[in-house]
Amino acid sequence: MLLQEMKDFLDHVEITDRKVKEAGLRLIHELSIRLELLIDIGLEYLNMNRRWDTLSGGESQRIAAVNSNWFRSYGDAICFG
Repeated sequence: MLLQEMKDFLDHVEITDRKVKEAGLRLIHELSIRLELLIDIGLEYLNMNRRWDTLSGGESQRIAAVNSNWFRSYGDAICFG
């Protein structure tokens, strides 16, 4: 699944179970923000199952920049493995 496709999928997820709704919505929100950052820097074509070691130098640099900014802002990082 491409990053853009994953973002589109998450935009339409509905959680009906009250027990997990709050946590699920929070998780979907966080994932959507991270995907949006990657899409904004032109990586919407990347596949979700793509291994980190197959990325080009430019792709790796852009992801590192997003990770760096995210980590400084939110104390978290995006990981591809």
